[in-house]
Amino acid sequence: MTTRLGFLIPPANPTIEPEMNALAPPGVTVHFSRMVIQEGGGGLEGQEERNRTQLAHLDETADLLVKVKPAVMMMAHAAMSYTLGRKAEAELMARMEQKYATRVSTAFAGVSTASRRPMARCAAASSAPGISA
Repeated sequence: MTTRLGFLIPPANPTIEPEMNALAPPGVTVHFSRMVIQEGGGGLEGQEERNRTQLAHLDETADLLVKVKPAVMMMAHAAMSYTLGRKAEAELMARMEQKYATRVSTAFAGVSTASRRPMARCAAASSAPGISA
């Protein structure tokens, strides 16, 4: 049986797809849907405005990804977590879980959950220079 992981990713991020494909163990497939932006991408200039546009269109992005029936849907966009803040991010994840009937999470939510729950195993990865787990 194959487990599908879904990722909502920024439109200009070139690393998430190859990294997640390389990290996926046998029996796990990874699927991606790129978030909407009108113009630009990559870099700090206009980041907040792009985040707001992506949030406004997030359901459209997730509507496409949910068609592959992922076991988990990850919002793989750290800047989005900063824009939302913890409370709004948690509310968004809860709304999306209800709408899509699948677990929805973010990197920040995963760190928060990990700090409150005992775990047998945990893996983390980052493409940021100088960061390793």
